[in-house]
Amino acid sequence: MTCNTHRDYLLINSHLLGFMLKAPRPEVQKYIELFKKTLGFSDTLWWIIDYKEDPGVFRCSKRMVEAFELDDTADRHSIELTCPIAGNYRYQVAEAPARSKIFDEYHQLLNGDIEEFNNQFPYSLRQTGAVRHFNSRALVLERDDQGKAQIMYGILRDISESVDNRERLLENSHIMMTMLDEKEALIGNLEAELARDAICQEHDYGYKWVLDLKRKLIQPDAVLARWQGMGWQAGHWYPVEQLHESIPLSHYQSVTNELKTKTANLSESDSFFIERPLTRDDTGETVWVKLYGKVAIQNGERLMYGQAIDVTEQINRKRELETLLERQRSMFAILGHELRTPAAAISMLAKDTASPKDLLLDQIHDVSEGLLTVLEDLRVVIAPDRAAEYKPVSKSPKDIIERAIRPLSPLAHQQGVSLTYESNLNDDHHQVYEQLLRQSVTNLVKNAIVHSKGTQIRVNLAIDSKHNEATLTIEDDGVGLPSHMIETVYEPFIKGNNSSDGSGIGLFVAKEMAERMQGELADSASSLGGAKFTLTFPVERAQQAESRATTRADLTGLRVLLAEDDLLIRTLTHQTLGRAGAQVEVAEDGKVALGKFERGQFDLVLTDIMMPELDGFGLTRALRELDKTTPIIALTAAVLGEETDRIQDLGATGVLPKPINLNRLMETLQELGIQSAA
Repeated sequence: MTCNTHRDYLLINSHLLGFMLKAPRPEVQKYIELFKKTLGFSDTLWWIIDYKEDPGVFRCSKRMVEAFELDDTADRHSIELTCPIAGNYRYQVAEAPARSKIFDEYHQLLNGDIEEFNNQFPYSLRQTGAVRHFNSRALVLERDDQGKAQIMYGILRDISESVDNRERLLENSHIMMTMLDEKEALIGNLEAELARDAICQEHDYGYKWVLDLKRKLIQPDAVLARWQGMGWQAGHWYPVEQLHESIPLSHYQSVTNELKTKTANLSESDSFFIERPLTRDDTGETVWVKLYGKVAIQNGERLMYGQAIDVTEQINRKRELETLLERQRSMFAILGHELRTPAAAISMLAKDTASPKDLLLDQIHDVSEGLLTVLEDLRVVIAPDRAAEYKPVSKSPKDIIERAIRPLSPLAHQQGVSLTYESNLNDDHHQVYEQLLRQSVTNLVKNAIVHSKGTQIRVNLAIDSKHNEATLTIEDDGVGLPSHMIETVYEPFIKGNNSSDGSGIGLFVAKEMAERMQGELADSASSLGGAKFTLTFPVERAQQAESRATTRADLTGLRVLLAEDDLLIRTLTHQTLGRAGAQVEVAEDGKVALGKFERGQFDLVLTDIMMPELDGFGLTRALRELDKTTPIIALTAAVLGEETDRIQDLGATGVLPKPINLNRLMETLQELGIQSAA
């Protein structure tokens, strides 16, 4: 369970009050008394953990209780629920590398791999939402014979003001340089200069220099001298050509020409700036710097002075953004076609009054399934870990593959392709990842139909019972894989011919699905003349077939509260549940649903996530404050986001995708131990 609100946080701590008032053992108490005497007069925040007897809690100073809004009625606090790092930082900060570093070093200190923990982290206050920055240091006071920590203590220091000042200085330093005249550049505001120099020296962020234009000599500051790695000394003069030698050859001519052009006719107080790459002499690393400069006249001599700011990170981000934008343009163009085509087909079928109704319904169902498959594939691209949620079931692999191929027959016929499926297997059941296998087969076969430009596709399934391994091959007589596509064929949104149909994610999804099944997908040349894809995956003979009765859609007598803002989906879902025997009460938004829940009794709540007035997150939170046990199942069409984790953290029992599938609902209810009157 995750503590997401201040009220939840206080409620949990009030329940644990008795537990939290346990007295420390004498060995720990002596340290607490020492800290109170030595640190109590200051604003220092300190904490201590007894890993020998109380590994799940920490004790701390009153100042820390106030700073982190902890429960002031307890003398010790849960690490999981209230610790600033283990709690707030884990769930609210999106900086994954920084978070990983903190947790790794914390456990290294526990195990004795390092002597001291020293890190910085942001902390979001629960009541105000304000973000504070802290420096955290920790040491182990006592270890056991195996070197494991027995008692650990740490101190925290609020560095918010320092971080804010540093960020402002970094943001404004280049603006300040272009605005300073000769006196301000040479003398300047002493405090600002010292602060900027400290930042530059600490982070190698930038350096200052003076250039004698007549003698073509450069005088570095300490940072430039150390950074360049050529043995320079601060305050000494060196040939500027030595600095030019650090410009990569690929940029040398353009950079030197730009320098000459921009500096040739500069008058006193004139300024300029350029971006240039430099290769560090000490590490060989190529970085980008933005060079700011001005001209001054001293003793009749023309001097240039300025500062260079390291902009490597900004340049790299810009390039990554440009690549991402280009890829997004391609992605949206492809998906626009993939989603628009079935939507247009459904619209045309809905207006068809001449064709038989049963045929139209079958065609609409097939098109809808294709549209849902595209969305499911896109979900795999955006959140591949979601594929791990699927569980193996006892099914016939032969039947799964046949049902995956069947809806693709009209597309094959339209493309003039002969599609055949062969297998020497019977319909014996095996333990297999049905959803993953179906999705992989669908994408591999559709990829061959759309891109092979051949006339025949052969699908074959064989199982090696001795080694419990299945081999599925899809091969064609088409053009094969282009040589320039070999390295990128499994990357998402990469197509050999962008004029082709297809989402550009089929092979990526198939590869991802194979790995999630603990299998492998490989490509090779086909004996038919085109491409061949071989999918191998483990299977295990099932003891017996799963009973179909276990998932029979029977909800007789089940009292269900349905919250859904879309009228059509609300009506259809109501009808579906009603036909299965459920007694359904509907609500058009979360606010109405909450009122009906307070006035009635229900066995199950089904709620949409995205609703006006009160969305599914707010409804789930409110329902859990009223009732801790009634199952809440969220229904969502947002298969790409992290809504699943978020709403389950708030108390939802489970999440199902739209449109609702009665068999999946029944399986979920059975897992929860919910039975109908039947």
